[in-house]
Amino acid sequence: MKIKNYTFKQYSKLPLAKQQEYALMLRLSTNIERKNYISTEDVEEWTFTLVKELMQNIEDIDAFTNVLLANRKEFQDIEKESAYKVIISIGYVYQRIIELINLEATTLVGYTSNEVMEASQGVGFEEFGCYTQLLELANNDITKIEAVEQMPYCDCYTFLRYKAKESLFQKRLNDIYKRKR
Repeated sequence: MKIKNYTFKQYSKLPLAKQQEYALMLRLSTNIERKNYISTEDVEEWTFTLVKELMQNIEDIDAFTNVLLANRKEFQDIEKESAYKVIISIGYVYQRIIELINLEATTLVGYTSNEVMEASQGVGFEEFGCYTQLLELANNDITKIEAVEQMPYCDCYTFLRYKAKESLFQKRLNDIYKRKR
């Protein structure tokens, strides 16, 4: 099957139904390698706040795409790029963000009791999004948050992972001391 070689600008001018049909045809095709054709940098090297913003918009592909197009220089000037390269690249970034969400969910879990978890959910900390992670990364110094926002995601994730492991170690150590009493 031959895929039409639209430029991204031509693709953007297609009616929505034709755009969706084209994107579906791309997803169903197996001859296109799933990779980021536009950016040379992996998603994990992007700023912490951009990755978090993409994570928050994962449910809405239009919002996700708009955030991506607005925040990455290599995605801003793509009108002349092949539409299939742009779509595959956006799909690749989308897949990588889902992988990072799953990685965070499995490794950055809070080691707190069910009782404490229920109490924190009742307070509604969810409305602050990634602010608690930013505070943790900034060592609770709000004057450092701006610098943390610009750090690569992988560095921030590594630190948060370390803190989660340290928290688990402290909890286990405390349990040992309690048993000895």
